[in-house]
Amino acid sequence: MQTGRRVAARRGRARAVWAVALSAWLAGCAKAPPAKNVEPVSEPQGQVRALVRSLYEVLETQEPERLNALLVPDVAAFGLGPKDSFTNRDTVVERLREELSAAQRGDRFKVVASKPTVGVSASAESAWFYDFVRVQRGRDGKAPQTWPARITGHAVKVEGAFKIDAVHVSLSYPDAQLYDAQSAAKLRAPQSPGDDRGPDSDQLVGLTRRLLDDLEVKVDRTSDRAEVVLIGTDPGDVYEGGKAFKDLARPRLAELRKAAFSLKIESGPRSRVSPDGKTGWVAATVVLRLGKGKSLQVLPAFRTLWVFAEENDVWNLVSEHQSLGLTPGQRFPAVAADLARAEQPAAASDAGPGPARR
Repeated sequence: MQTGRRVAARRGRARAVWAVALSAWLAGCAKAPPAKNVEPVSEPQGQVRALVRSLYEVLETQEPERLNALLVPDVAAFGLGPKDSFTNRDTVVERLREELSAAQRGDRFKVVASKPTVGVSASAESAWFYDFVRVQRGRDGKAPQTWPARITGHAVKVEGAFKIDAVHVSLSYPDAQLYDAQSAAKLRAPQSPGDDRGPDSDQLVGLTRRLLDDLEVKVDRTSDRAEVVLIGTDPGDVYEGGKAFKDLARPRLAELRKAAFSLKIESGPRSRVSPDGKTGWVAATVVLRLGKGKSLQVLPAFRTLWVFAEENDVWNLVSEHQSLGLTPGQRFPAVAADLARAEQPAAASDAGPGPARR
């Protein structure tokens, strides 16, 4: 739903809007192969990367209870399906146990590509991360299948160790199917993360609403950091690097202001500020409306996890991840051509201002 890198001419202004407005569990992840140059565990970035890889190990070993050491008790989590919105660790563990027990006996899962990117707060007591993992499923007598998945999240230090307090796992969904006239009937509304605002998080919620209401605010309040990521619903809706995104999006603001659209939180928000007060997140479901009157088009609701970091006493956006809740029949493995194309960056002239259209 978010703006993909390549904007189809026939979608015109609506497509452009999605591009700038960027902004259950993956039951098949496995342990990633060890990196040749492993960061010291004493480094915050290395600790968080190890934490992310531990998530994959939990799924590979099929030991959901190990999540108790990786997640905080009131973790907020978005998974693959419409109902996969969790607000506590016990529910996540139980759901993963159900998913694994229902999996076809003999399936083997392996993460064949993983390179987590980590941003750390000024105090190094909280962090955010993202990863574009490729999960391969093998079955006896059948060719392996690969799913390119996206994961973003936020972590805080608890008794000296990082734990995840918000995480979003998703698969992409093609624009061609999203914009189809029957998409509203095919895509189920995602479950709400609930309206639960933690202490001192009202400012983050207010900023989130402003980002949705005004594209210029979104561009201005996106961090320049290299660890910034914007992820939308289409396979091409991915943009990394805050400054690069802003340099590309800013020249298009005048054009986008002329488009008739609105982005509104439909359910939620759930929000938290880290104990160090330097980072925080907001989770909600959002609806995009295009046009007016008889031409009004209401697109299917999507889930979004926003992560913010304090920079010079101002909150700035460092991560935005949007996704549709997909049923098992809507989760398709990638073909070889798709995987090869993903390795080639889009040309600047073809790229939209960002990966998430909303």
